[in-house]
Amino acid sequence: MISSRYYYQACADLIREVCEVFDSPRLFHLGMDEEDNRHQKKRDFVVYRQGAQYMKDLRHLVDCVKRVGATPWIWTCPLFDMTEAFVKEFSADEIVLSPWYYNAFRPEHWTPVESRAEYVAYYNEGDYAKMNIKFVEEDPFLVNFRAKALPLMEKGYRYIPCASVFNRCDW
Repeated sequence: MISSRYYYQACADLIREVCEVFDSPRLFHLGMDEEDNRHQKKRDFVVYRQGAQYMKDLRHLVDCVKRVGATPWIWTCPLFDMTEAFVKEFSADEIVLSPWYYNAFRPEHWTPVESRAEYVAYYNEGDYAKMNIKFVEEDPFLVNFRAKALPLMEKGYRYIPCASVFNRCDW
């Protein structure tokens, strides 16, 4: 029942109740990650939002969080393919972003694909196998992230960076 009036009401009620239970937290993490075919392609049943519907639903959730006095906090996933729509919809002062870019930024620090078994397996299957990627940071998804999501810090968007136990970057 995603994106229905029942969904909107249930989300508003849950946000309000969680903020009551946790004594009015300063930040409220909404998630909003992995709603795309890249993350869902191996599942048998898939429902996800995109484009204007994604932004409409995110706007609803952000407004619900702001109504209870908290600051909305999301993963940076909407910035990968919807950067312009995101910037148009959300100002820098109303939302906090968590980038999950776990890799090196400088080319001299990049992570060789053959450095870990997980990377070897991941970058040698499917479409990636044809790309002949030598460094994890050459992944088109990560290139896109560096090009679109990171520059928003210069526009005043607030970031809470994340770490990972899967990806390892010594830098």
